Amino acid sequence: MSHTSLELSADIDPAPKGTVRCKFWGLGADGTVGANKNAIKIIGENTPMFAQAYFAYDAKKSGGITMSHLRFSPHKIQSPYLLTHSDFIACHNPAFVTQYDILEGIREGGSFLLNSPWTLEEMESKLPNPLKRKIAQKKLKFYNIDAVKIATELGLGGRINMIMQAAFFQIAKVIPPEEAFGHMKEAIQKTYGKKGGEVVKMNEAAVDGAVGAMQEIAYPASWAKAGLEAYLEKGEPEFVTKVMRPMLAQQGDKLPVSAVSGGRYFPHSDHTVREKRDCHQCAGLAP
Repeated sequence: MSHTSLELSADIDPAPKGTVRCKFWGLGADGTVGANKNAIKIIGENTPMFAQAYFAYDAKKSGGITMSHLRFSPHKIQSPYLLTHSDFIACHNPAFVTQYDILEGIREGGSFLLNSPWTLEEMESKLPNPLKRKIAQKKLKFYNIDAVKIATELGLGGRINMIMQAAFFQIAKVIPPEEAFGHMKEAIQKTYGKKGGEVVKMNEAAVDGAVGAMQEIAYPASWAKAGLEAYLEKGEPEFVTKVMRPMLAQQGDKLPVSAVSGGRYFPHSDHTVREKRDCHQCAGLAP
């Protein structure tokens, strides 16, 4: 307002050297949040590293989206905010790749872990072009594991948490994977011991099953130029394009206050401009 603010520059990464930042996209009730809480405990209690975690939940919880933000560092962590840069990103639900900007903020040369049943050939059509371009342009290490298949074969249903956690420790190498697996099995005994030996054995088998099941994807260099953005003109109202769609893509926190000039209400989609001006719910939202 006073025209004295400094111009915005490129993003500043304040993380001290040695900090490992990991982000996990999960589905409510798949065990992702619980597994990440265990990962924080394992690393914080068995290494000299400091650990921090933030968890963002969908209001729906079971069946909704969950996002886990984890930091590990040899230095004290004083970062009271969600991750903006990541060294490792995991997507535990393949449906998310077409709904959200999964790899937002990942550093060049970082690691991406996907849970999917797809082969490389199937990924050519299943993965959206913007995602393929980011994987190739940032030279990411891309790994895939069919955790649902493993969990189903072991009788765990949709609980893929131990499989994905074991895969994470293999990739991130925050601590030696073999050591991490031992700590994971100790945590399984504590967490599931009251449910009986059979449940403990299934979860321990899930850890072992992840070791040989994860594959690094040798994606082609052509992914760096995969397709062009195809935005179709659908004649959508400006409010839908600039407010609703970013919110659905989990980008609502980036919207400025001015994006919702009415402050409280969504405009009625079937209103004309004149009707919007006369509607108390749409007041201020009409052009």
